[in-house]
Amino acid sequence: MSSLRTQKMMRGLLLVLFVASTLHALASDLSTIAQLEQTLADARGRSDKDVAKQLGKLQLTERLSTLRLEKLQAMLPGEKSRQALLVLARSAFRIP
Repeated sequence: MSSLRTQKMMRGLLLVLFVASTLHALASDLSTIAQLEQTLADARGRSDKDVAKQLGKLQLTERLSTLRLEKLQAMLPGEKSRQALLVLARSAFRIP
């Protein structure tokens, strides 16, 4: 009986995790690297906080090379947006 209860709890937990990850993907704007570059070009003159917030809403559809990451970081207005870009770049490694 305990084993059956554990199995049901595990199924429930897996369902919750699946739904949460799906909702996160739907809430994110999927972007290619070219679209990311255009977004950053359009963001010139905006505050570091605003750019970081915008980057936080994105999800890359492809991996970002170290060289390109460094070039894009140089375009950013401050530390918050640089950190947001780094998180975004790292999250691209979790793409199936």
